[in-house]
Amino acid sequence: VQTAVLSIFFFIFMGTLLDQFGWLHSQVQPLTVLKVLGLVLVVVGVVFVTEVFVVKQGGESSNIGWKAVGVFAGMAGAAQAPVNGRLGVVLDSPLLSSQISFYVGVLTLLLVVLVTKSPVKTIKLAVNSGVRNYWIFTGGLLGAMYVYGAAMLAPIIGTGQLVVFALFGQLVGSVSIDRFGLFGAMKKDITRGKILGLVCMLAGVVVINLV
Repeated sequence: VQTAVLSIFFFIFMGTLLDQFGWLHSQVQPLTVLKVLGLVLVVVGVVFVTEVFVVKQGGESSNIGWKAVGVFAGMAGAAQAPVNGRLGVVLDSPLLSSQISFYVGVLTLLLVVLVTKSPVKTIKLAVNSGVRNYWIFTGGLLGAMYVYGAAMLAPIIGTGQLVVFALFGQLVGSVSIDRFGLFGAMKKDITRGKILGLVCMLAGVVVINLV
């Protein structure tokens, strides 16, 4: 849940900057009192859900480095939506926009593999993991569904509402995965504090994007 929530928070933060200054051909939507209220609710929700002030056993604090990665992922995700949406408008095809997005992503990852000299042979470990683990290969499929859906829906329902529905689904999905230990994730109980945090975040997202 923590990784998803941090990504969500900075997804909203970056989205607010894009709307405020009209970056990446986004429609300019000035910051209002209601939007500020929504951001405050989101911050409160992040504090409750991620438990950023909680110290782990042994005196070690939470993993700040990995949470920073979540911050970057959220901001990059916010920038990706208008970029792919604009490309879809230029090409008059959200499908072609999604394809180009994935082609660039594949080339980038191949370059990273070459630079870091990552052992490609380890792929066979995933292939040999057995039929039971077939779902570990569906990540790319899920990513393609999201990118195509965002590129298609952004010009129709607007970036604001798209963010609301996408983030709501991400919140529900991340909580469910933690609660039931889906996809090999460690099973974790959802505390009242986390539930309160999720409610605050959802309320903030709605205020920011729908009011």
